[in-house]
Parts: sequence; structure tokens; C-alpha cells
Amino acid sequence: MSTNIEKTETGTKDQRGWLDITIGKLTSRKLLAWVAATTLLCVDKIDAGDWAMITLLWIGVQGVIDWYKIRSGISPRDRQDF
Repeated sequence: MSTNIEKTETGTKDQRGWLDITIGKLTSRKLLAWVAATTLLCVDKIDAGDWAMITLLWIGVQGVIDWYKIRSGISPRDRQDF
């Protein structure tokens, strides 16, 4: 994940948009995509097969990220998404 932080004379400035910063503080983008898919399923905009695929991908990707964090010794408290 690129941080897009610019160093200035007075400190650092984050170049991401406010929505990206807010969402990043609240939840991961993967979880947000899953919540959106679940909402679309509930209002009959996607079918159950598509929702199951999104759910399995989310679980798989999150599992790989967790495995990588454990293997590289990154603390679970470091909640930055890759």
C-alpha cells in the first residue's frame, strides 16, 4: 500500500483524499467491499453465487495477508492493509 505522504518543511502532508483517510481509519477496503456485496445481496442486486465468490476471495486474501504478517514478524497491532 502506498502511503502518498509528502515531506514538507513544516512536517508531513498526507496526499490521500479525506474519504480514503476516513475509510482507512475505520476499516479495511476488503471488509468494505464485502459489506457492499452483502448489502447488494440483501437488496437482490447480485445473486448468491457472486456473493459467495466475493466472500471466499475476501477470506482467502485476508488469510494470505495474516500468514505473511506472522511469517515476517509484523505485530498484529500494525493494522495497515497491503
